[in-house]
Amino acid sequence: MDTNTVPDISVGQAWSKHWTENNFDTKYGARHKHDHNYPDYFPQAESNPQEMWVYPVEALGEFRRWMASFYLPKKFPAYLKNKVKGGALPASRAELLIAEVVAPLLGDGSKLKQ
Repeated sequence: MDTNTVPDISVGQAWSKHWTENNFDTKYGARHKHDHNYPDYFPQAESNPQEMWVYPVEALGEFRRWMASFYLPKKFPAYLKNKVKGGALPASRAELLIAEVVAPLLGDGSKLKQ
């Protein structure tokens, strides 16, 4: 990606919603707020620090399964479409990202098992 195409907020909001809906605090432990700073060369650095959630390491497998089965096939294409619409990403690059990241997940499902 690049400094204008960083799906951190998109992923973070969707994962946070999934976390809350599934009451994962009781399963994995509580998540905590932490300040995050974008590198100076990112446009987002102007609003540093960004408050973000930090999740227990025990939830990493759960996050990876969710990312592969939900976010990448269902949310990521819409995220890319919005970036193309806003002029931050060429359509050809979005198509390549979908082909490399999303399409294999929808094929035989082998990447879902990793």
